[in-house]
This record gives sequence, C-alpha cells and structure tokens, in this order.
Amino acid sequence: MHATVVFVISLACAFTLPLKDESKITVTYHWQKRSIECDHSEGNPDVTQCALRTDIRNTDFGDGCFDEFVPEVRNIRNLCPLMCQGADDSDVLAKVPTNNHKCNQFFNYGVTKFGDDMYVWRSGECLNATIRFDVRCGFPFKPQDFVASSDLLFSLI
Repeated sequence: MHATVVFVISLACAFTLPLKDESKITVTYHWQKRSIECDHSEGNPDVTQCALRTDIRNTDFGDGCFDEFVPEVRNIRNLCPLMCQGADDSDVLAKVPTNNHKCNQFFNYGVTKFGDDMYVWRSGECLNATIRFDVRCGFPFKPQDFVASSDLLFSLI
C-alpha cells in the first residue's frame, strides 16, 4: 500500500512539473572584433572624428556618429556605431595607446546599446584624443540551435 501511494505521488509530480525549464537554457556567444579609430580631421583641430574598422567593412571618419546631451552629468557625448545589430553584449578590450590618460573607461568613454546597435561613446577630454578602441560584440545563440542545424552541416562532409 505504501509503495503504491509513493508511486502515485511520484507519477502526479512528474506530470505537474514542466519537462523542460526554458529559463535555464544556456546561451552562448559568438564574438566579433571591431576597432574604432579616432583622429583629427583636416580643418578641425579641436575635435577628433572616429571611423569603424573591421575585417570586412571600413567607414569614413564621422560616418554615423552623432552628439547627444546627457542631462544627468550636463555633458555632451559623441556616439559612433559599431555595426553590431543583433548583439546584446559588447566590451572595450583595449585602448591604443594604453598610456593615453585623457580617456578613462566608464568616466569619459565606453560602450552603450542604443536602439538595435551598440555604440562607442566619448566625452570630455577624450573627444580631443587621437586614439583607437578595440571592441568585441557578443551575438547570442543557443547551443541547442547550433547542434540542431549542424546535422545538415556534418551530413555534407
């Protein structure tokens, strides 16, 4: 009798609990590197313009960049796109030269999401600096999706 009750309770619990907890599915990232180069343009010695540099795409200095007023700190910052549509994570890996003390991460430069893209932002003294930022963008995917689609990939080998 006792074994039957335990079996019935176990069976009832098995059907009431979800078979797969969607909140615990692991997400992996595909990382892509980019660089933002900032340099003085001809005729404007005060503010540097930035350009995107990747293995497959380069932009002209100033393309897609815009200024934004930040009321919390009463400051203007310049934002330049990283062309990371679909990414939900990005990091500044390095600044070159590393001994540039006009640009300090989180204080007057960083990365932020704006709309569907990621942007490098600069403000204060960093607006006048000749510098390069090496950045990575993280594009999420579920390993289960890769395994499901890799069956076709491996069948071609």
